[in-house]
Amino acid sequence: MAVQWFGKLAGLKFEQVPYRAAARRSNDLLGGMSNLDRSDRRPLIPHHKAGTLRLLAQTTATRSPSLPDVPTFEEAGVKGLVLEQWLGVFAPAGTPPAIISLLNSGIDKALADPAVRKLLADSARSRSRQLEHQPIRGRRRRQSCGTLVRN
Repeated sequence: MAVQWFGKLAGLKFEQVPYRAAARRSNDLLGGMSNLDRSDRRPLIPHHKAGTLRLLAQTTATRSPSLPDVPTFEEAGVKGLVLEQWLGVFAPAGTPPAIISLLNSGIDKALADPAVRKLLADSARSRSRQLEHQPIRGRRRRQSCGTLVRN
């Protein structure tokens, strides 16, 4: 979706090639079979750092600390393209608050572990979110994507 959004904002048209797996998309990009991809940056960071792949821009509002040399789309001149990457933990509606609190405590404990923090930072993911905030992020994401789909 980010590539189509980028194309719309930049006045470009892209041919979408469906893939069953992100690894195949990345392999084709690295092998020169495709010219552009929007993918999870985590598996691409080593290739970027080795100089075998150029990351053009990040969809986040600010640069990732692990990729300080890669501009945001805004910085690259494409205004209005912000799609935050996030990992969500969800629980069924009606889950007792005590269980939500227990999950939050466990997640917070894991996120306090230096090894986990380093892994997240190295993969360009550095923020934690409480479970009760997930619906807000989901609504924002639907609103952003909905704008693209409707236009």
